[in-house]
Amino acid sequence: MAQLERLTVVRIAYLLDVFPVLSETFIVREIDALKRRGEAVTVFAIQRRTSEVTHADSVALLEAVEFLSEARRSRTKRSVVPLHLKYLAKRPASYLTALLAGARGSRRVRQSFFWSPLYAERLVDAGIQHMHAHFVLDGCLYAMFISMLTGIPYSVTVHAHDIFHSKYEELRGEKLRRAAFVAAISSFNKRFVETKYPFLAPENIRVVHCGIGLEEFAVARHCAGRESRKVLAVGRLVEQKGFIHLIEACALLRRKGVNGFSVDIIGEGDERGALESCVRTLGLEDTVNLLGQRDQVFVRAALDSADVFVLPCVQQANGMMDGIPVALMEAMAKGVPVISTRVSGVPELIVDGGYVVEPANVESLADAMHDVLAMSGVQRRALGERGRAIVEREFSIDHEAEKLAAFISGARAEFAL
Repeated sequence: MAQLERLTVVRIAYLLDVFPVLSETFIVREIDALKRRGEAVTVFAIQRRTSEVTHADSVALLEAVEFLSEARRSRTKRSVVPLHLKYLAKRPASYLTALLAGARGSRRVRQSFFWSPLYAERLVDAGIQHMHAHFVLDGCLYAMFISMLTGIPYSVTVHAHDIFHSKYEELRGEKLRRAAFVAAISSFNKRFVETKYPFLAPENIRVVHCGIGLEEFAVARHCAGRESRKVLAVGRLVEQKGFIHLIEACALLRRKGVNGFSVDIIGEGDERGALESCVRTLGLEDTVNLLGQRDQVFVRAALDSADVFVLPCVQQANGMMDGIPVALMEAMAKGVPVISTRVSGVPELIVDGGYVVEPANVESLADAMHDVLAMSGVQRRALGERGRAIVEREFSIDHEAEKLAAFISGARAEFAL
């Protein structure tokens, strides 16, 4: 990491769309890892989300998060006009460019531009020197406008729906072009962005994985002599996770005479009804359990007793697909063998420690599940240990946060030249 040594400590603002989000623990881990390194990080979120289930680490961070939308509740639109005039006077060319971008955009974009001077004031008052957003969505949009108003540089991490789905296309290229650098969570994403936006300099697109805390996910110690074999899946109940194929694979295994296994699916989402119906239709009520949302403590305990972790991701018709699901990293860190599919960046993670099958191929999925479930405990542990080694080498949050901090420091130093 010598070439990535940070040049100086930079006051960093994280601009998030919404906080807390149950499925985005990777952002909290990244922020915590940066703080452990001594980085000065302040978290700003556009909206506050209330949820029945919130991870403990998100709760700990919540007290320090500043919600920008709440700052404007006591402000009239007329009171923001002087701030627009202030930034017009300070940076006229950049302000007018931002104004034109906002005026040409949708109502959402126009609203974001209008309130950006108010948010810019808060970041300037806090002494922020660099902004970082996750997803090329609202947080990144505000970062772009604030950067144009103030000159504070920003960067963005690209994930999945924010770059794959046409729904979020508006100003996407502009947001990426104006960023000091783009962090891609996988080499697949880096290639995707380079191909789709060829005007971006390849050297400004860096791979920074979502990482996990290795101490938080110590290797599981499985129960010896247990008759029932446990399959675990964790993720939002949405099409791209492919859980319908997992249920179908269970039915296929049963038809082939494979019994004595159970499947727990942790997560919630729009497909719950369809998945419940599939379970009933295939007569798997005694095998497949839809457990709903659970916190990280519950998930870690479930991983401790799992024999195999399955996440059969697919690409939707609209192009939507996962990046590298963090749930797979967590399972591998726990030493649990994993099975997933050849989608997006998944094969970059599962180079060992499990199976990668073709998406939506129920027979191949069932065969892989049968192979792992038929192994002895010793064989499964050996397979899982190889997966753990990959996570230690490539997906440690401390290692990835070190890379990100160095890139941010370098971008700030370059900006100051």
